[in-house]
Amino acid sequence: MNQKKKLLKRFSKYIYPYIKEEIILFILMICSSAGSLVTPYMLKVIIDDVFPSGNYHDLIMLLVLLVGIYIVQIICSLVSDVMSTTVSKKKYLQISEKKLLPIF
Repeated sequence: MNQKKKLLKRFSKYIYPYIKEEIILFILMICSSAGSLVTPYMLKVIIDDVFPSGNYHDLIMLLVLLVGIYIVQIICSLVSDVMSTTVSKKKYLQISEKKLLPIF
């Protein structure tokens, strides 16, 4: 257990400078995952409620809403991927500079 604490303490100095970015990444990932969970429910509503009643106005509204959710999900995933790559590169550079600095 003591070894895990040492390891966590050692890597925390590389994580804490980017804690804001990590929190934003977490929120974006939740947003993206929530978009995936909404789709089956929307399809259930369309199949169970809209089709039997023949209300095509509701069908159009739900489909537009579904497309909007897909767009938000794609944007969240894209921003999350770019941000994750950027933060990972910064962390890698920080670690490599720390390791290479004593050599030179």
